[in-house]
Amino acid sequence: MIKKIPLDAEPHIVYGLLQNLSYKEHSAISEFVDNSIQSFIDNKEKLKKLKQKSVKVEVKTTDDFISITDNAGGISSKDFSHAFRLTKPEALKKTNSLNEYGVGMKTAALWFGSRFEIQTSALGEKKKYTIIFDLDEIRENQLDSLKDIKEEDEKLDAHYTTIKISKLNRKIQGSRISKYRSHLKGIYRRFLNNKILLLKSSTLNATLNLQASSETVLNERYWPDTKGPFIPEEIKKDKDIKDIPSFVWEKKIDFEMPSPIDFVKGKAFLSEKFRKLDSGIIIFRRGKGILGSGEGDERYKPSEIYTKQKNESLHATLFIDLDVGPNTPVTSAKTIDWTYEQEQIFLERLLEQLGNKSKFENLLNEKSNDKKALEENLPIRTMGVGFRRQKIVNISEQLKKKHAAESVKETKEAIKKFGNKKEEIDKKEGIKETIKILDPNASILDEDSVTLTWGKTNWKVTVRVQENFSKDWYTYLENQKKREVSVSISVNHPFTKKFLNNDGKVMKSLVRIAAGLTLAEVLVKNTNNKENTAESMRRILNKFLEEDLIQ
Repeated sequence: MIKKIPLDAEPHIVYGLLQNLSYKEHSAISEFVDNSIQSFIDNKEKLKKLKQKSVKVEVKTTDDFISITDNAGGISSKDFSHAFRLTKPEALKKTNSLNEYGVGMKTAALWFGSRFEIQTSALGEKKKYTIIFDLDEIRENQLDSLKDIKEEDEKLDAHYTTIKISKLNRKIQGSRISKYRSHLKGIYRRFLNNKILLLKSSTLNATLNLQASSETVLNERYWPDTKGPFIPEEIKKDKDIKDIPSFVWEKKIDFEMPSPIDFVKGKAFLSEKFRKLDSGIIIFRRGKGILGSGEGDERYKPSEIYTKQKNESLHATLFIDLDVGPNTPVTSAKTIDWTYEQEQIFLERLLEQLGNKSKFENLLNEKSNDKKALEENLPIRTMGVGFRRQKIVNISEQLKKKHAAESVKETKEAIKKFGNKKEEIDKKEGIKETIKILDPNASILDEDSVTLTWGKTNWKVTVRVQENFSKDWYTYLENQKKREVSVSISVNHPFTKKFLNNDGKVMKSLVRIAAGLTLAEVLVKNTNNKENTAESMRRILNKFLEEDLIQ
């Protein structure tokens, strides 16, 4: 029977100071989660026998209380003597432990509120204990120990801890809920992804399972700038861009740091999609994220790495996951505690490891097969800034031709309806011939022609879909004397590829829009219309889209 639990000297003063620590909601909550994870790790073999492979932690926030419940190993009765004190015996400190100082529970609890109640049952003890810590009562009565301890019988295999904090000084409400959740997902990403931790965040109305984000690494050709893929010299001669290699844009990071940080290891990669809220550098210590959790602007994105231009694609696509030495100093809020000089050394060495543009391009021009050299010099920042993402659709040549034929046919039928309009549009005299050159060597997937009657003037309109890459999304060739116009769109243009899908609907839509734009431009130039040219073109295009091209 435990009659009392000793406290530190002058507890009414010492414990009161804890309410002014420089915590944030997520860092205070993480103190409890750390204890739960570490308890699970310390009792892993015992819990295995009970077929438990992970630790469940639920954080509940209300206006009246905050509670943290886990199914880890529980707090053993023999640990009560130091569990509520701010000093931990040296013999109990562990080098790689998440609760290395043993003060997190009471400091975080008192930061949130003046009263907390603990219910716990430790593996193998057959007892459940309820302990109340009330700072107001301790102050009022100048207590030096806790005497309000309730002891009850419990099952031998029972193992849990619930901490309920009340008399709140700080509440987690509104937008702060989603904010602390996003931090926890980053802090415990390793444990969540490894299924060691099952973390829930609850309010009075709902419970949310917190999941760490996962990213797909970009696999693409190298873009030295926004103009397009890098073409090695030999390939330029052969003019066969199919030989341009693709790369998995991920690099290993490994460099030394002055003690006590000791080392930095991990990886940097570009994500396939834009993820501005999740991208950035996150630094882990002992498996826990200590810098770079949260979302958006709270992520660690130093300008030395990410540039000062926040609209750069680098800010939305570059992910860097790093581990530092286990003895790296941390603040009371469990974030990295380094000097300005240490951070600058870190950034300089990290930047060096993010690739060498010149060496990489030289290797490509030499058609090097040295995989290791290519990986070491992979210019990941250059690619992050230069590459312009588009939706990549693996569509077969047969399917591509099928959709092209359908697009051309349906657009041709729609153009037929343009003709025989009742309104008369006179020919504009003295107009010069306008020609936009179509690629004569283009690989044509399909094309067809139709005669359009606009007013009293007949036009032969040819619609084509070409496979070759074209700088312009759509181009046309106009012959005013013969009253002929050909319009072409490029399947391999970034705009087309962005929206291309397997059912062909997008291709059909794009071909119709290109045809409408072309016809509107041609017709407005060849009329006696005194209206503003831009307005006339818009009127004609809208008429096509409303009446005919929608069919």
